[in-house]
Amino acid sequence: MIEKAKYELDLILNNCKDEEAKKMQEDINNHILEMVKIFANYGHSGFSAEYTINTLTKLLRQENLTPLTLKDDEFVEVSNGIFQNVRNSKIFKDKNKFDSKPYNVDTMEILEGK
Repeated sequence: MIEKAKYELDLILNNCKDEEAKKMQEDINNHILEMVKIFANYGHSGFSAEYTINTLTKLLRQENLTPLTLKDDEFVEVSNGIFQNVRNSKIFKDKNKFDSKPYNVDTMEILEGK
């Protein structure tokens, strides 16, 4: 796994157009290789590898792993009467919009709690 990662990352490095880009890519490659080494040391295979990769990907993207409850304790007031979800930064409640129901700021879709 580590050798494959090195090979693939070197391909990217070799395509860098200038020294600044190459230096930045070298740093990123080193960081990624450290993460690959840690993952490889745990000996994951099959199901556990896929599960771990999927979970880690969501966490690195700052996505929630379980459904939002949309209850008040999941929100923090960020401005007067405007509340943001602590688990998903795209979810808001506003006392002056949508009857204070939670909504996605990107899509303006009103959300229903569970």
